[in-house]
Amino acid sequence: MHEIEFITALFVYIVVLVVPGPNMVIIYNYSIQKNYNASILSGVGYGVAATVLATLSYFGVSTLKDRFIYFEEIMFLISGALLIWFGCKVKILNNLNSKYRMEETTSNFSYIFSAFMLNISNPKAIALLSSIYGSLLSNIDSFEAALFICFCLFFEIFWYYMLYNVFSSRIAIELSSKFILKITHLSRALLIAMGGYFLIRSVFAILARWENVH
Repeated sequence: MHEIEFITALFVYIVVLVVPGPNMVIIYNYSIQKNYNASILSGVGYGVAATVLATLSYFGVSTLKDRFIYFEEIMFLISGALLIWFGCKVKILNNLNSKYRMEETTSNFSYIFSAFMLNISNPKAIALLSSIYGSLLSNIDSFEAALFICFCLFFEIFWYYMLYNVFSSRIAIELSSKFILKITHLSRALLIAMGGYFLIRSVFAILARWENVH
């Protein structure tokens, strides 16, 4: 067993997960609208993406970056587009007294898939993959790697389940109801702003790399 590397990888993963980001903003908006299915299924999507990212890291994601020169830029581009899409989908609410209903056409799979795509192209996760995880997970055996991957799936779902219960609690709802119009406007603005930043950064990075290559 490689206890130090294994525990360090778990610690880094937990720290990165709990740091607020666009995923938390999305879960918060689902939670204050009491949309349990959307919150939990999004957690499943985030968890599946985390297992895929951890698996790639164990087998060496750096090979992808070496083989595809625009790999990181394309991930930023996809993540930016998805964040803007999520931002545009945020419902602007005047109050929390009226029951919120998602569109009838929204399927459970769409929550899982959209969350998976957002997390799999998360620049924060990609940076983690190509740096810290690459050195840590390469030093553990296959059994420890399997445990770590299972932990990623379980803890992602558990974390977003806990966030749903916190954000949808009576106290949180009462606090949110006082500022719900500003909160939903701010949530939309934050997601679109982050998405726009990633899009602009990816475009400039692609142009800069293109000039260096040619």
